Amino acid sequence: MEIKSNKFIHSSILLFFLLFFALVYKPIIQGHYFYGDDYMRIWTSPWVEDTNQSYASYSNLIPAEGRPLHLLYNHIIFNKYINSLKSYDAANTVRIVGIIGVGLLSYVLFVFFKANKLRTSHAILLSILICTLPPIQVYLGWLISLVDIYSILLSTLSLLILFKAVFKEDSFKKTDVVVAIPISMVLLITSLCIYQPTAVVYWALAIIPITMANNEDFLKR
Repeated sequence: MEIKSNKFIHSSILLFFLLFFALVYKPIIQGHYFYGDDYMRIWTSPWVEDTNQSYASYSNLIPAEGRPLHLLYNHIIFNKYINSLKSYDAANTVRIVGIIGVGLLSYVLFVFFKANKLRTSHAILLSILICTLPPIQVYLGWLISLVDIYSILLSTLSLLILFKAVFKEDSFKKTDVVVAIPISMVLLITSLCIYQPTAVVYWALAIIPITMANNEDFLKR
């Protein structure tokens, strides 16, 4: 009965985050606009017409910088979606996907904070504060950087999986760690392949359990 209750609570909190951020970020999907470098990759740009492919001149640069998945995202979103439809409304559809990503990120942050003994109200508030920071707002509006939200999400999820396997309350099982480590590594590497600066959230959050450690067993793990 308690397990069902916990699932209901977590489902309710996830729904709350999704609805909350849908309301908060509603203005970004009500206009018809692009930002900065977005214009260099849409069908109205002479640069796109000259190259015939909006990703052509930087297709070698981005993988060289260690961001191959960022290149793939740009190719799919601009060339295969926005430029093929030639619609400003298509950009808002992409931003909706970004808002969903913010909702999921806030929930993963909430679960991580709860695992670190924060009160439910504090965990919710801190998750909201992080997901309404100016960088998140910029990523949502600026299409070329929208995928960075998912980089943060993957790095946070990577840490959460590893943390719950190593520091969970009931027991410490080597089998759990053996499974968790490769999954965590894949998620973190994927995050790094999207955008390295946003992936460092992994290490920023990792400081929390270290600073809150209050017993020898916790520190040994």
